[in-house]
Amino acid sequence: MNKKRDKKRFKVCLIGAPQTGKTTFLTRHLTGEFLTDYWPTFAYNIEPLNFMTTDGEYQIVIWDLSGQDKYLKPFHFLEASAALIFYTSETVDETNRLVEAFKKNCPNVPIINLWNQCDLPLEANFFDKFHKENNRDCPTYQISSLTGHNIEKLWIELLQLVTQNPQIDFITD
Repeated sequence: MNKKRDKKRFKVCLIGAPQTGKTTFLTRHLTGEFLTDYWPTFAYNIEPLNFMTTDGEYQIVIWDLSGQDKYLKPFHFLEASAALIFYTSETVDETNRLVEAFKKNCPNVPIINLWNQCDLPLEANFFDKFHKENNRDCPTYQISSLTGHNIEKLWIELLQLVTQNPQIDFITD
């Protein structure tokens, strides 16, 4: 692979407790399907996503990681360019433990917090409380894999973070 191509490819880890919607989020992006059945991820799944931008084509290689400690290993984080962290009202403490493991292995790697299932009233209300009580030093989005709420915004921000180019945007037809 040539050097120019390497610069346009980034590894991004999906991190969160079980049942926070990591795999549903990824499947929705890949196929448009919204998963309603829960099947735990064992170890990890890897999926490349391609994006056409004002700066050319980028590939984000997504590592959809298990939320279960027994399957999550430090080598899963190697060479990560960023992480998308999935929260729900019932998983804050468990997800925070996984985030600490990521930060230990990948200090200074950008993180974007995703409060999933924001289309549910309980989650939207809990998010406001969580966001006020936790002084977060990284971007935080309310998202919904069901409705697609804020999904495009987070992909743009992710690309801007990993490329360190705040001007990058999607090419629209």
